[in-house]
Amino acid sequence: MVFQSTNTQLSKPYLQGQLLDDALLTDMISLIYQSRRQAKLNLEHSDQQFQRRYPISLYFMNGQVAYASSSNPYHRLGAILIRRGVISEFELSKVLSQLQGQKLGDALLQRELISREELIAALKDQALIILQSALLKAVNLEATEEILAPFDRFTVSHYDDDTLPLNLHIDAQGLLLEVFRQQDEVKSMLKLLPPLSECPLAQRRPLQGDRSEVAFALQQSGGKTPLKTLLFMNPIGALEALKLYHELLIQGDIKVESGWPRNINEHELNQTNSPQNRNSQDEWFDLCFTPEME
Repeated sequence: MVFQSTNTQLSKPYLQGQLLDDALLTDMISLIYQSRRQAKLNLEHSDQQFQRRYPISLYFMNGQVAYASSSNPYHRLGAILIRRGVISEFELSKVLSQLQGQKLGDALLQRELISREELIAALKDQALIILQSALLKAVNLEATEEILAPFDRFTVSHYDDDTLPLNLHIDAQGLLLEVFRQQDEVKSMLKLLPPLSECPLAQRRPLQGDRSEVAFALQQSGGKTPLKTLLFMNPIGALEALKLYHELLIQGDIKVESGWPRNINEHELNQTNSPQNRNSQDEWFDLCFTPEME
């Protein structure tokens, strides 16, 4: 990691450099967390050929993650509201055409299309998806499968409090612990699955407690987006989709090429199906969000 001191004006970075190892991103977040700084961390990739590696911004306040933003279409608030079933695509398109500089959330509240509680829940989802997609490291799959290169460039700057619509109070340390847990869970699940390129889109029965993020991940993985890419773009849905694929394959609801399932030992299966690897999204909220967030 290379640091360079710069102008300390509000909008200009006072730290910038290269992430020579994707693991150093974790160190950077830990540094801001431990220093309890109010800071904006921008992440981007220097090579423009990685068109799907959209820049993101993480906002910290007193060491906690206060907000996250991204230009990735998977991460946009409107897309998340649609996937949560809060608004329709038609309603979103109509509001977007009439924004005139107004924030999307404010416009939706003004038109009474969503409640404040629904907006806050969607913003929490948005922050979690952005943060996880930035921190989840690549897993060892077939070399031919699509991957997203890790961020290799960063800047740290001050920001104005008025920049943020609200403070989400995400515990940075809890976030990092959860990301490490999910990395292990992804690797365990992939050992039980055929190559992701062979996983078909399932015409599946309704499942109790199914979440729209899971349905979205399944839909995208059956189209042009590999599940591996979704682990970065929409990790909440993609990780649950991996579990759902495994369940459907075991029950014989979907079929793949011959040669699967491969032989796995009982210990490996028990590790993947253990309760500690089946934490719900609600438990994830409990881990990462502090009581005073609202």
